[in-house]
Amino acid sequence: MGRATWFDADGTKRGGWTDEEDQKLVAYINEYGIGDWRFLPCKAGLQRCGKSCRLRWLNYLRPGVKKGKFTLEEEEAIINFQSILGNRWAAIAQQMPGRSDNDIKNHWNSCLKKRLERNGIDQMTHQPIINLAIKTPSFNTDCGNSSSSTDQEHLVGSENPKHYWSRRRIWRVEQGSWEGFSR
Repeated sequence: MGRATWFDADGTKRGGWTDEEDQKLVAYINEYGIGDWRFLPCKAGLQRCGKSCRLRWLNYLRPGVKKGKFTLEEEEAIINFQSILGNRWAAIAQQMPGRSDNDIKNHWNSCLKKRLERNGIDQMTHQPIINLAIKTPSFNTDCGNSSSSTDQEHLVGSENPKHYWSRRRIWRVEQGSWEGFSR
């Protein structure tokens, strides 16, 4: 089941692209090259807007665009570039030939950002999230229990720990690295 296709009031086609439209766009660009995207749809015989043609070419039809899953090396590169450049997806895409900025942005927002958070790393600073649980005594307010205190966990920052614990990983301060980083 694909996306529905419809026409706007001005006759511009919206929705999913057909194979015939893809072939027209590729044939026109191969013959005449890329020019002004506003006039390209009329010249190529397409009932699309220029922006739709530009995005279709850059993200799907352009020669050399990689499709499919990202490799582990590509994911590590995205994380590293994002820590340096922030959310400048076009600048990151220039460092990764064959991947579009839209593809990289979508992969970051749908997978990598969530994976960092799951692994206890702040996705903005790329530093470990520090929450240490320590035991502190507190008084029991339940009248039916004979014990006067119970142990409760409170989350506090640490003054000078040797390790930061985060689920299945340990941040070693001495080494400055993660152990057991899970994907």
